[in-house]
Amino acid sequence: MVKIPMNLFFCMIFEGICDILEKYAGFQSICCKEDIMKEYEIVAKLYNACAGSSRPQAFFEEAELNDPADYVRQKHGRDFKKFRKEVLANGQIVFSYDNGSVTYRYEFAEL
Repeated sequence: MVKIPMNLFFCMIFEGICDILEKYAGFQSICCKEDIMKEYEIVAKLYNACAGSSRPQAFFEEAELNDPADYVRQKHGRDFKKFRKEVLANGQIVFSYDNGSVTYRYEFAEL
């Protein structure tokens, strides 16, 4: 007999109910599959036009995230709406924003 942890068991049932509601009733739901954390390598690049440097400052980090947008939103708060999101062919997610003097670029690669 295979033992399934209770939280996984309830998650499986909940996802089944969510799928039925989405398919037949048109509900958009928040299901367990959206709560799965993914591990990303994050490369943050800052291009500072005022400093006259042609090379960006680059910072590297690894983090477990539900959504890369939350990471950028946490860093930039009210400016988050100005960021442009791109999903590259290799699956990399890029958020970028240029405020005239500083360009911010966050690259997320799933590990």
